[in-house]
Amino acid sequence: DNGSGLIDPARDLKLFQTNGGDGFYAEVDPDNSDVAYYETQNGGLVRTTDRGGANTDIAPTYTRVMFDNWFRMDPLNAQHMVTGAQEIYETDNAETVTGTTWVEVFNLGTNPDTGAVRTTTTMEVQGSAVYVGGCGDCGASGNDTGFASVLATNVMDGVERVAETNAGWHFAAKAGLPSRYITSIAIDPVDPKTVYVALGGYLSNLRAPGAYLDPNAAAAAQPGAVFKSTNAGESFTNVTGDLPVAQVASIIIKGTQLLAATDIGVFISKDTTGASWTTLGTGLPNVPVNMIRIKPKATADEPDMLFAATFGRSVWNYEFKSGAVVTPPPVTPGVPGTPS
Repeated sequence: DNGSGLIDPARDLKLFQTNGGDGFYAEVDPDNSDVAYYETQNGGLVRTTDRGGANTDIAPTYTRVMFDNWFRMDPLNAQHMVTGAQEIYETDNAETVTGTTWVEVFNLGTNPDTGAVRTTTTMEVQGSAVYVGGCGDCGASGNDTGFASVLATNVMDGVERVAETNAGWHFAAKAGLPSRYITSIAIDPVDPKTVYVALGGYLSNLRAPGAYLDPNAAAAAQPGAVFKSTNAGESFTNVTGDLPVAQVASIIIKGTQLLAATDIGVFISKDTTGASWTTLGTGLPNVPVNMIRIKPKATADEPDMLFAATFGRSVWNYEFKSGAVVTPPPVTPGVPGTPS
C-alpha cells in the first residue's frame, strides 16, 4: 500500500518503505535518527528504534479519530509528544510509551448545539506549551452541517504548565477567528501566548468556504487564511494580507517572518504582521503543499533548510543562505503576491 518510508542519504537517497498501510505524519528524533514515529490510517501510531527495521504499536485509545490523525514531537525535547482525537494525550517518555501509558490531559467533548463528537484537526507543541485545533462535526462522515471549530490550549496566565497534567487546559475564546477547519498552528518560541493559526474549509478540509450548497455560509463569509493571536488564542487578527486566496495547509515561524504552505505553493511574509507576502524562491511547481518543516538543527555547513511535502510532486527543499531574511518585493495593487 502507500506506507511510511525512509529516505536514506547513506543509500543514494533511495526511499525504503518501513511500514505498510496509508502512511501519514512522521517525526524523527533530531539527536538519534534511528528513533522515529509514524502512523497509518485512523491513528495507527507506531515507533521504531532501528530505522524502521521493527515497529511497535504505541497508539492510545482514541474516540472519533480522524483518518489522518495528528501527533507532534516537541522540537525542544524528543521525549515530549502529544497526540489526540477527542481525547488529548501527552507523554514525557516517547521512547518507552505504550498504548496504555499515555496521559489524557484534556477532552474536546462534544458540540453543545449538535451533540457531534469533537476531534483534533491539528496540534502543536513548543516546550511546555500545547495548542490543539479541533471541530465537531468535522464532516468526515459526509455531514458538515453545523460545523464548529474549537481551539484548546494549556497556555494560561498564572498557571505553571506541567507535562502529563491538566494544568491550564481550557478552550480559548478565539474571538475574530472564523469557524473553519484549523489546518496548522505555529507557536512563537519566545512568547507562547503568541500563536498563528492557518485555516482551510470544511468536510474534512475538502470543501472550500462558500462552495456550492455550503451549509456554513455565515462563517464562510469571513475572509482570511492566516490569523495571529498575542493572548493565547483569546482573540485573533487577520494577517493574511496579500497572500493569494487559497487554503493554507501548514504555517511556521522563521525568525521575524512567516512561511505558509498553500494550495498553489509556498509563500513567505515580510514580517509577522502578514501585510506583504511573496513566493518563496523559484523552481517549485504551482502545486498543493501539504506540510513545511525547518531542519531541526542548522550548522555552518548545513544552514537553515526548509522541506516542503507536496501533493503528487515529491519532497522539495529550500536553503536559507546563512540564515538570511528573505524580503518580499513590492506587490502590484490588486495582484496578490505578484512583484511590481
